[in-house]
Amino acid sequence: MSNTSPLVLPPYKGSTVRVSALDGGHIALPAKFLIEPSILGQDILDVPAFSFLVENHEAGKKIMFDLGIMKAWETKLGPKSEMSCLFPTGIPDRLSKRD
Repeated sequence: MSNTSPLVLPPYKGSTVRVSALDGGHIALPAKFLIEPSILGQDILDVPAFSFLVENHEAGKKIMFDLGIMKAWETKLGPKSEMSCLFPTGIPDRLSKRD
């Protein structure tokens, strides 16, 4: 028998949103930046970076929660950074193709 209680949703108040997760790229970085103590054989981690587009069609509004990687990351972090980043295409480019 499960000890979990059922999911209770808040009452509907007349508006919903559509949420889209967008691939903002991947970051390869030393595990020591995220995990301590280190995991044997996992020196480098491949970490996804997502952005989320939230759209309310009734209100005609959109908002972006951009957790992606800035295009100028190499310039900002400098040449001795222990990271590498992979971008598919820019988020703005993909959003303009989507509309």
